[in-house]
Amino acid sequence: MKCSACRERLPAYQDGVLAAGAVADLEAHLASCEGCRAFAEEMMIVEHRLARLSTIEPRADFTQAVMQRISALPAPATQPRLHIWWLGVYDALAWVVVALLAATGFLRWKTIVAEGGVLFGKLALCGGALYRIADHFHLTTLALFGGLIEGAVLLALLYAGRHYLAGVRTAALSGAHTS
Repeated sequence: MKCSACRERLPAYQDGVLAAGAVADLEAHLASCEGCRAFAEEMMIVEHRLARLSTIEPRADFTQAVMQRISALPAPATQPRLHIWWLGVYDALAWVVVALLAATGFLRWKTIVAEGGVLFGKLALCGGALYRIADHFHLTTLALFGGLIEGAVLLALLYAGRHYLAGVRTAALSGAHTS
């Protein structure tokens, strides 16, 4: 018998519920193995100490005393409520700045549309990871709402860009025909 099998069967042996054939094998192993014999003796000492322990009963008014001490504690400080609306304001202002820069010619529509398409593709590829991160921080609803707003703005930009580029192409073609 291996030591691991012996140590697994020791509790059943000490409780007297081990089969007769297994008892003989276990006792033969204990007679020949000093480590398992010492382990069995330590288990017996622990069992005897546990049997001598007395149970502790709380006093009759224990629950009431604990509740009085709890009520005497100061109230926990409330954390300030996180105002999420400022994220929407920030996002709207950022898009207004982008629109103004594009309208004044500092940003080119082709670049915006191309980068928007790249962003849309990246969001499509990374959507699962973004959702898992938001879910981890319990911001799933907020992240989905923000993603919908960003997607709607992106689609509006793509739509406007398509019409702008179509107008540029028409103007370029009509200018080419007149010369």
